[in-house]
Amino acid sequence: MNTFKKPIINLITFVVISFCFIVNMICVTQAQSYVSQKGSEEDIKIQLESELKNSIPFLEETDRDNVTIINTDLGYSYNEKEGLLKIDVYKVDGNGMVTLKTGQKVPVLQEKELDLSNDIGTLATYEPYRRVKSKNGYRKCEGYINLPTSSNLRGVDSSGEAAYNYFGIENTSGVNDECGLFYASGIYNNKWWVYHNFNGTWVADWKPTSGISPGTRVFMRLYVPQDNQLAFRYEYSGGSETILYTSGCGSTKFDASSSQKLRRLTTLLVNNTNSYSRNNIWQNIYIATPANMHLWGTSDTSEHISTSYVSVTETNKYYNETVNINIP
Repeated sequence: MNTFKKPIINLITFVVISFCFIVNMICVTQAQSYVSQKGSEEDIKIQLESELKNSIPFLEETDRDNVTIINTDLGYSYNEKEGLLKIDVYKVDGNGMVTLKTGQKVPVLQEKELDLSNDIGTLATYEPYRRVKSKNGYRKCEGYINLPTSSNLRGVDSSGEAAYNYFGIENTSGVNDECGLFYASGIYNNKWWVYHNFNGTWVADWKPTSGISPGTRVFMRLYVPQDNQLAFRYEYSGGSETILYTSGCGSTKFDASSSQKLRRLTTLLVNNTNSYSRNNIWQNIYIATPANMHLWGTSDTSEHISTSYVSVTETNKYYNETVNINIP
């Protein structure tokens, strides 16, 4: 009996020791991975802190109080108060959709689709828009948008539907960027949120942290603080923030060059009739070259388009107007 038990005991001992060794190796590997990840994130934090410090002097003086830097290449944002945060970066697919991790879809009406024809129905059954585009030579635009109240916004009920109010910038160096506000249901809780879309790379910046309620008056400013960067400033009754983009925005030009244009848009992307986005009120819209800023007038404008289902009251061309989108 003793001769028989000894090999069994040795085998059990070997198995136990082997198991403990494997568990220990797994724990060590996980710990090393954690340390490596934390070390990597610490490096990213140092990099973004440095980029932010070096870029602050180039921002508008009024825009330096609460600044978040976003680097889409790294997939992180940094703010002195919030610290380092990972962001979700999405690519707009061939159908002009962004599919979130939750499965919800967000339509993105890109400039290349707007130029094909009016209300082409690529992303949604209905996709009317109002667009005002500048001539060449500009680096900044700013102004107020009074967002529609809940009673003036209908039809954005499901995945694949959204409403937008935003500024954009483009040039012949391949820049095609947008920053502004979008409204959606689902995880976006029927509020307006800051987003950016840089030539098909789309990020919901989750700013502000609780969203912006319908009917709110928001100040927006989009500009090039220095070459290869963009800054977006928003202010409303709940607070203010500047978002500085240091990657992904392409070859933006501070000097505006002879080929850089700005644009502003109001759009509604929905799949059903009896939908509308009413009383999108743009007020005191300014536009700037490197040397001069003034109200955005007719002499600054290269085109203005209103598709089907869109009516515009032009109080002052093109810096005070009310955009109504009605799909009966």
